[in-house]
Amino acid sequence: MRGSSKSSSSSPWPKEAAAQALFYLPNILTDDPTPPACRLAYDESTHTIQIISEEREIIDWFSPDDVIGAKLEFQLDLEEKLNADLAKRLERTSLEEKEESRSSPNCGCSLSEEMEGVKKDWSTLLGSVAPGTNTATVKVYCYPRYTPSETRYFSSWRTSNNPSLPPLKGEKEQDKEHWGERYARHRALEVAPCGDFANVLSVVRAIRKLAHVDFFPVEEDEKTKSSGIMQQRRDERQKLMLKNNNDESASKDKKGPPKYLVIVNPFSGKKTALSIYESITKPMLDECGIEHDLFLTDYAGHAYERMQFIPSKEGDILEYDGIVSMGGDGNLHEILQGIKAREDAEDVLKNVPFGVIGCGSCNGFAKTLLFPSKEHCNPLESTFYIAKGQTKPIDLSEHTVTSSNDITTLKSSPTKSYYGFLAFCWAFIADCDFESEVLRCLGIGGLRVDLWAVWRVINLRKYRARFSYLPPPSKSDETDNQSEEKKEGNIDGVLPLPTEDIPTNWKTIEDDFILVWCHQATHAGSNAHSSPMSKLQDGVFQVMLIRSSCSRYELTKLLLSIEHGTHIHYDACEMYECIAYRLEPLVEGSFNDLDGEKLEDGPIQARVLPSAAHCFC
Repeated sequence: MRGSSKSSSSSPWPKEAAAQALFYLPNILTDDPTPPACRLAYDESTHTIQIISEEREIIDWFSPDDVIGAKLEFQLDLEEKLNADLAKRLERTSLEEKEESRSSPNCGCSLSEEMEGVKKDWSTLLGSVAPGTNTATVKVYCYPRYTPSETRYFSSWRTSNNPSLPPLKGEKEQDKEHWGERYARHRALEVAPCGDFANVLSVVRAIRKLAHVDFFPVEEDEKTKSSGIMQQRRDERQKLMLKNNNDESASKDKKGPPKYLVIVNPFSGKKTALSIYESITKPMLDECGIEHDLFLTDYAGHAYERMQFIPSKEGDILEYDGIVSMGGDGNLHEILQGIKAREDAEDVLKNVPFGVIGCGSCNGFAKTLLFPSKEHCNPLESTFYIAKGQTKPIDLSEHTVTSSNDITTLKSSPTKSYYGFLAFCWAFIADCDFESEVLRCLGIGGLRVDLWAVWRVINLRKYRARFSYLPPPSKSDETDNQSEEKKEGNIDGVLPLPTEDIPTNWKTIEDDFILVWCHQATHAGSNAHSSPMSKLQDGVFQVMLIRSSCSRYELTKLLLSIEHGTHIHYDACEMYECIAYRLEPLVEGSFNDLDGEKLEDGPIQARVLPSAAHCFC
């Protein structure tokens, strides 16, 4: 009995309130004026919320995991009738007034007096309306994935019975890669007339809690702890703003729903970012109750400038609960470099999570964020995870370029550092990325890179370079020799300056290379599974080397297999794991390509920044 009582009290579903909350499910397939009555119930074994008829039959069901928002909307039927009556009388009286004004210009009754009389009659009627005659609707915003068991897509608003519901348990988790894209399949349930909506509100709160979209729970427990992180980050940002401004008025105790900054590059890829925002992102953020500000970039470097500390203009980025990048990978690259230029860069990365909606040519990072969940890479899927508000830590990297290849002046040459999040490439891929810019005017998106790759295979280039890297410490080394600081991935104590000599514990390869590709993400593009071993938070680079001994035929087969990640099985593809590396080109004419953006020429050194940022995924 005690165990049963404990289980009942800890249940996230208010069974008593749900049993008393009665709804009507509008049925558009029948002319029956009496809509079918139903109730909501939660099945813990299948983790589904079921719509059950009075006869205890399952009319419909949905998974809380597919829900981004739920709310109770009120509407007074009599007010609608009043507005309709006013509109009709307005039209009729206007015509009558025109006719009377022609026949008798000094008519005593004006149109405004007529309308005031109508309002007075209706106000008397509204005042006599008994409680419980209001119309209330519970709206649940769902975005399920199309599964093989479903024979068709449904309309976005689920208001009728479905004679062919998919099985409750659905397909197996490991089969998710065969599922289709997400689509809108919302529910709208009319609340039965009642004088108190407390039970209905309890059900709505429970749906939000089960869906993990109750961003600021009143009572925090283990199941809502992840949601409370948003408030913790908000508190930390308030302290930072107070510190930056040195003025208590600059940091206000902000309450209310989350607020994001959505940065849209309307020129990325096929220039569809703004239309995607208006048709997908904005409606979905409204559905889940997240406020946001839109920032359109007008020129290169505009997003970089927006990241600067400017409390007197649009507002500092610390005022937001998240930043959403809509564009290509270059848009996020620019955002991160703008943050890096701030004095409080590390604190910003720790307390302001990022979301990425791919609207560019390649969209590698958007695909990487969705890949662990086996989701399709498209704007709706990306917006879905941003709307859910759940975040995970991700690794970043710091790349330092020395703008000189001359050994005699190398140690005195200036350096410049960048944040990285996707991949650094040199030689073949970098050539295709930048030289294919001449095809951008064709508006073919990422296909321009594929076309240029064909040309580059025919006219194959080989570059001489020295590649040095620091392998990750083995488990035995961590146990016996590594300090606690190094166990956490902090390599500051063992990383040389870019102008210093390579330490003895590094390994060096000097050869003619066709390709050097250093990954932190699984995908360099939406259709390029270039690093299957990479994870968002593994603390290492996955380095791919292809030497000059690789033939054109083998290189072609290898490149064609990158889409499915099987290229790593070719002998010509050498894979190395490291926590830091240095690339020193020994010939001129090569490009340094970081996250699809061109850096200065010259030697480059990089290190992993473990769990440096958080992303919605």
